Amino acid sequence: PGAEGVAVDLMLQVVSLMREETFRAAIEAITHFEARDLLPKMNVPVLCIAGALDLTAAPPLVMEKMASKIADAEYHCMSDVGHFGWAENPEAFNRLLVEFLRRKL
Repeated sequence: PGAEGVAVDLMLQVVSLMREETFRAAIEAITHFEARDLLPKMNVPVLCIAGALDLTAAPPLVMEKMASKIADAEYHCMSDVGHFGWAENPEAFNRLLVEFLRRKL
């Protein structure tokens, strides 16, 4: 909900230029990728940002659980966005990202 702007337009343009089989292969790879066993082995800072309205394969509960498996992960849920928080509320998304980077770099 509310995703609009130059970044969203560019993403839609890129996706619309994909061949159907490429798009289907990408969705298949995303939805069937399995690497949960690697999460506890990650030794880098990770920022997991979820959108409360996200109904995709990365809803808040999944993102929070993923973050809990990574030693140096932070989890944040943006209350007013879906899957494209970076486009739906770029100011809030960027604030979370910049604060995270300042603490970790």
